[in-house]
Amino acid sequence: MIPETDNKIIDLTHFCSARELSIGRLTWRLKRYMDSYLEVELHTRGFRDFKSSYLVFLANIDENGTTNTELARRAGVTKQAMSKIVRLLEDEGYIYLVRNEKDSRSSRILINERGHELFRAVVSCMQNLQEKFDAIAGPRQIDQMLGTLSLLVDELDQET
Repeated sequence: MIPETDNKIIDLTHFCSARELSIGRLTWRLKRYMDSYLEVELHTRGFRDFKSSYLVFLANIDENGTTNTELARRAGVTKQAMSKIVRLLEDEGYIYLVRNEKDSRSSRILINERGHELFRAVVSCMQNLQEKFDAIAGPRQIDQMLGTLSLLVDELDQET
């Protein structure tokens, strides 16, 4: 719980203890741990050029391909930024492009075999993380936490 401020002097001891239980701080720390774990694990499995930020883009590519515009919309970035990321992912061998049959001015982005190998490795890493989390907190508490987070983000997504 965040202390009230109402132009009063903030009790720093209370503020620091409340900060440790801040949902923003806790989710940030968990995300940082998961990103670090994933990158290290995938580097040891041969994906040395992988960055955890790539998953946001790769995970939004449909099986039959996705246009740059649609991928940018799903990932929440500009088309120009997405074009740069697509070139990077293509250069690193995770995706390939084919001419869009419906609109010859655009291409469809597809995941290639190396991209599929990456996803198989990511699934394995995430299963390992799930087992670790279950061992620490218990499967029921992890399921409850995931249900609560899902409820929060689903409701908050409707506001935007």
